[in-house]
Amino acid sequence: MKRNARGDGHYTCILCNESFGFFNHNAHECHGCSKFVCNKCGVDTINQQNETIWFCKICSEMTEILKKSGASYYEVKQQLESIHHSM
Repeated sequence: MKRNARGDGHYTCILCNESFGFFNHNAHECHGCSKFVCNKCGVDTINQQNETIWFCKICSEMTEILKKSGASYYEVKQQLESIHHSM
């Protein structure tokens, strides 16, 4: 999926290249990589403060894999930061 990312993550969705339009009304910033995704390429979840946060599908999948592997919160956060730098 990462190899197929086509957008710039600012004016268009990082994954599907959908344009966000003038007001970016359907753009959501990924909590993992800080790139913008559209509604269909993003996954929303609730954090511990009961706030809605968004992840792109890449960061969401990576987070789930790391959680299942038994990685700590800090290891997951560190892996997501390394993904951010490689995108």
